Amino acid sequence: MMKTKYALFLMLVLPIMLLAANPFSWKVTPNASALMNSRGWRTSQVTNSYYEWDEIIPEMRFNYYYGSNTTALIDSMYIDEWDEDESVWKFAQQKGYTTHTPNGRIAELLSYIDVSGEGDYLPLVKVNFTYNAQNRLTAAVFNFNGIIFGSDEEWIVANGMYYIYGAGTSFHTVNYNGFDDPEYRYTKSEFDFDASGRIIKEYSSYSADSLSWNSNYYRTTYTYHPQDNHTGADLIEFISSMIFEMIMFDQYLLPGMITEEITESWMDDSWYATDKTTYEYDDQFRVTVRNSLYPSGDIWLQFARELYFYGDNGQMSHSINQDAWSGEYENYERTDYVWESYTSANDDYLNPTPSLSLSVYPSPFSQELHISSQSDVKAAFKVGVYNLRGQQVRSLANSMGAEIIWDGKDNQGKDTPTGLYLIRAQQKDQTGFRKVLKVK
Repeated sequence: MMKTKYALFLMLVLPIMLLAANPFSWKVTPNASALMNSRGWRTSQVTNSYYEWDEIIPEMRFNYYYGSNTTALIDSMYIDEWDEDESVWKFAQQKGYTTHTPNGRIAELLSYIDVSGEGDYLPLVKVNFTYNAQNRLTAAVFNFNGIIFGSDEEWIVANGMYYIYGAGTSFHTVNYNGFDDPEYRYTKSEFDFDASGRIIKEYSSYSADSLSWNSNYYRTTYTYHPQDNHTGADLIEFISSMIFEMIMFDQYLLPGMITEEITESWMDDSWYATDKTTYEYDDQFRVTVRNSLYPSGDIWLQFARELYFYGDNGQMSHSINQDAWSGEYENYERTDYVWESYTSANDDYLNPTPSLSLSVYPSPFSQELHISSQSDVKAAFKVGVYNLRGQQVRSLANSMGAEIIWDGKDNQGKDTPTGLYLIRAQQKDQTGFRKVLKVK
């Protein structure tokens, strides 16, 4: 069982660590995605699924937890895995915990894996983050538990991402790639910036020893939307504040509105355009489509695209990846987002919504869930129960603020499936949220 768990862990984590070898293989950041600091909203859950014909099959589910109702700093996460044979979620197969600096940056991520499936957690990955006096990210270092390599060392450095700053908001990166071919043990990205400090060209090189560099690797050119106005300071702040989310979502992104990026690779002593990505925006300047193209002679042909959809709250509800190799678009991956509202303690532009303290028990529950307000306010008590897609499955209320009991059924009187639910309660001007787990 332990061998299987290690194999699963490596399958899940290694792609992230290998991607870290080239952290500036950028994609655009969809506005209001889970990778944005959207005022008043924070990511509660992300579910990754794939398509089998027209059926959506879940794979993994990321549950995010926060220290209080006034922060978007994630302090822990649990990763569930879908058991396709049993058609049930296997809860908390991996767990992660974070610590933060006094300035609100992530300092460390420590992740564990359940090696037995019965709650026997082993620490496997540790990521340490460092910052300079200006609170800019200077390094993110990935460490593996030595036990998985049969080493006596507690932690083995596997990858490192290092940020070196120049004048103003200029910088370049050097990356240590412990799992790459020795010839590519180190990679470096240098940039051209426009007058606003935005990256307009990236030059990548590689080295076996970090001393002698081969610059004939690849280069990428970026073009921005006419309405884009982000600056170099915005870019550095985005990298420094969102590095944890970029690692967790397996995406290293730019904060601006890119319309086109073209990558050239060095082949046969010449530069050849090998990849092109274009982006489409709606009238609110939110990304709606990401198109991936490849060259065929003098023209570009599309082989994939990613579609982005937004909910009534303005945040991303889900995205769908499609391929086009057959000549028609076919769905193959989907990501769903669940959001919860919060009030930033440092946001002078928001009128804080008073937080409602809730008592919810038992959790997990099977038959009945007792929900009560801890407020002294005597007013109507309303409760909404939401599923993983953000859809309300049950609405409950009483007029005197007394305890509400949810019987696990939806508004049509049908039993709801097992899984995680979001409880949203409101009493007068106070609102509270709790997550609960329904089991068999």
